[in-house]
Amino acid sequence: MRFSIVLRERTEEGNRVRDFTAVISLLQKADTWILISHEKPDGDTLGSAAALAVVAEALGKRWRWVGKDPIPSSLTFLPFSAAYETMKSLPEEVLEEDGALCLVVVDTSTPERALVPLATYEGKAPLIVLDHHGDNSGYGALSIVDSSAAAVGEMILDLFEQAVEWPFPLDAAEALYTAIATDTGNFSYENTTERTFLAAAKLVARGVLPSKISERVHSSNTEEGLRLWGLALSRIVSFANGQVACTFLRDEDFIASGCERSNLEGLVNELFRIRNVTFAVLLSEQDGQTHASLRSRGAVPAQPIARSWGGGGHPQAAAFRVPVPLEEVLKKLGSQLEDLYETGNSRFE
Repeated sequence: MRFSIVLRERTEEGNRVRDFTAVISLLQKADTWILISHEKPDGDTLGSAAALAVVAEALGKRWRWVGKDPIPSSLTFLPFSAAYETMKSLPEEVLEEDGALCLVVVDTSTPERALVPLATYEGKAPLIVLDHHGDNSGYGALSIVDSSAAAVGEMILDLFEQAVEWPFPLDAAEALYTAIATDTGNFSYENTTERTFLAAAKLVARGVLPSKISERVHSSNTEEGLRLWGLALSRIVSFANGQVACTFLRDEDFIASGCERSNLEGLVNELFRIRNVTFAVLLSEQDGQTHASLRSRGAVPAQPIARSWGGGGHPQAAAFRVPVPLEEVLKKLGSQLEDLYETGNSRFE
């Protein structure tokens, strides 16, 4: 069953605000919310889902919070993180529970990045997609995609403000602040807007302490994790006259260090500490594939490059994974970036 719903937009104080009436209605009617975060979860998908879990609990709803990969250690302070379940697909019995069920996918541009096979669930329960990726594939029974939002956390805040009868506890506000702060590089990335600061101000007015969130996010690494970062930073390879910086980690590096892949969160951004670098790449091996995290602060955007390799994301932050040896990806991607910087062409045929 699919829902045919027209989404409206309205303007408040010069800022575009999505109408979440249809979302609120579906969630209000549902007895159980299944909250789904994307693979390799970051602060936005986790903070947004955690905030929804807090409100679901306060409303007396049954709920589950799931995703393909574990929560990074730097984000386990989020409310209900201990209840988060790692799984590749939903157990059949979940879809057969008594009462109305609703699936909510947050910050996930394609169903493949959520649970597999996500499409099979749509006939059994409405699937709500809340996302801000411009390349979202438009899946789901009810999909709200706002590429102007710096983080889905901004969108969830709008949702909560429109659901005036719902409770909005402090720990939900802290989760949303975490979502916004992490997806904007603590308000330093180009996606940061007036709307972003207004959202942060509203959350601070509700009692959020920015210093508390910053400390929890940025002071949670381990000695082993920092040594792994040091190993990656010792392998930096430059392209395009130093404008592109790449590094990599192999499977054996994780085994030797005892670190999980989640320890890589934030590492790629460290490459921007190098003078003149406007494009950063982190490659890592996992399950016979090469994963690539791309970041851009210049004229060459990350999204079309990731798309050319079968991935996606934002203009400034994107990713892909391919069943290709790391050395080959590094060579071809480096050559691709060299060509783009040389020609000044960021478009792909």
